Amino acid sequence: SIVYKHSMKFRRLKVSEKDVLLPFAVMFSSNLLLLLLWTLLDPLFWSRIIVSDTESYGTCNVSKNNAWKSILIVLGLVNGTALVLANVEAYKGRGITTEYGESKHIALIMASILQVIIVGLPLMFLVDDNPAANYFIRTSIIFVICVSTLTLIFIPKIITWWKKKDARK
Repeated sequence: SIVYKHSMKFRRLKVSEKDVLLPFAVMFSSNLLLLLLWTLLDPLFWSRIIVSDTESYGTCNVSKNNAWKSILIVLGLVNGTALVLANVEAYKGRGITTEYGESKHIALIMASILQVIIVGLPLMFLVDDNPAANYFIRTSIIFVICVSTLTLIFIPKIITWWKKKDARK
C-alpha cells in the first residue's frame, strides 16, 4: 500500500529488510505457535482400519477432544487473512509497470490457490472413506499449488532473461 502510494506520486521509497521480515516473523511465529499447541494439546494418533479379513489401511486420526477444531479454525483465519491481504496488495499494485513486476503473477497464483481450495476441499470430504482417492486428492492439491506458484514466479523471469539475452546479441 505504501509502495503503491509512493509510486503514484513518483517518489522513491526504500524498503528495508525490517519492513519485509517483520510480517514474515509474525506469520511464521503465529503458525509455529498454533501448530505447536495442536501437537502438545491434541496430537494426532495412528490407527489401523480393517476393511475386510485380508485388507486394512492405516491413517492418522484426531482424538475426541475438540481442541484441534479451534486451533484449526484459528490457523485458517490467520492464513486466510494473510491470503486476503496479499490479494488486496496485488490488486493495488496491478497498474505498476516494472521490468520484473510480479503483481499480476501473484494475483494469478492467489486465484489458482483459491480455485484449488474451493474445488479440492469438498472433494476431500467426499472421498474421506476411500484412502486411495483421499491420498490422490491431497497430493494433487499440494502439487497444483506448488507448481502454479513456482511456474508463475519463475517462468516470466526466465522469459525476460532470454529476451534480454537475445537483445544483447
